[in-house]
Amino acid sequence: MGKPWPGVAQVCRIERVVQAKDRKTGQQKTTVEIAYAITSLAEGRADALALMRRWRVHWRIENSLHWVRDVTFGEDASQIHKGQAPEVFTVLRSAAVSLLSTAPTLSIAAAVRDLGSRPTAILQFFQRLAHALDSPNRRKPPPSNRPPIPPTAR
Repeated sequence: MGKPWPGVAQVCRIERVVQAKDRKTGQQKTTVEIAYAITSLAEGRADALALMRRWRVHWRIENSLHWVRDVTFGEDASQIHKGQAPEVFTVLRSAAVSLLSTAPTLSIAAAVRDLGSRPTAILQFFQRLAHALDSPNRRKPPPSNRPPIPPTAR
């Protein structure tokens, strides 16, 4: 019948030991996770080390952006499905992730919780952001050669 997955050149088995605090007991808990991946990259193009690097890059992107947009902003549960609204909200969520990544907290989720629980924190956040953007160390655009626009007459 042929190959079960046409084009597959390698299969990876990744075993990792994860240590995390149990949320209920607070004690360290060790678990072993096993994951599999398939690739069309031949062994000559990607050895085990190269496949591990690719795996880590993939999950770094997944954990730093996609997971945040889905879990923190509920993107997968969104009921917005008509017209251009899904794309517009995706852009807005991505912009929010970029802005919140500048917050002085441990994570974007922590920044969302902080800003959501204290309305004054939102103003403080944008004040800090404006101050950082107005910093003298930041590169400023070159001056314009255009004359200033006169105020409009009433």
